[in-house]
Amino acid sequence: MKHLILCAIALFLFSCNSKNFGTNTGNPEVPAPVSSQPDAPNYALSLVTELCNKVSQCVGPINTVTCKTQLFYSSRMTSELGPNASRFPSAADLVAAEAAGHISPVPIKFDSCVSAFHQLSCEDPLMLQSYSVDTPTDFSFAYLLLRASAMCTKIY
Repeated sequence: MKHLILCAIALFLFSCNSKNFGTNTGNPEVPAPVSSQPDAPNYALSLVTELCNKVSQCVGPINTVTCKTQLFYSSRMTSELGPNASRFPSAADLVAAEAAGHISPVPIKFDSCVSAFHQLSCEDPLMLQSYSVDTPTDFSFAYLLLRASAMCTKIY
């Protein structure tokens, strides 16, 4: 039941763009965000999205829902994120831990990590290992892009 609720939350977050909530007129009493950083507990979800975006950038349009779902439930991704994150079996568990305040991301390390794998060329060995055109619906190796920077192991 817990995983079903987490799945529902994840699918909701995947399908929503949080910047579109609120009124059309805005709220002048609330200052505009000073950073494009996602608010906790969305770092794990944002990381999954960024990994899928990088794959799509290099191979063309992909089924992003499938990509995100495979990464969301993969234990391989959390093991790449270092000892604090590897305590959690999947990114779904990591999202729940963030929401509960059991683990806190470090925004600057998140930025460095994402920047590093976005700077990879599409011919980079990490990129080539992360996706195969021979298996176009298998995104289970996109987590390998996290090896682009040591900062990825220090987000949590």
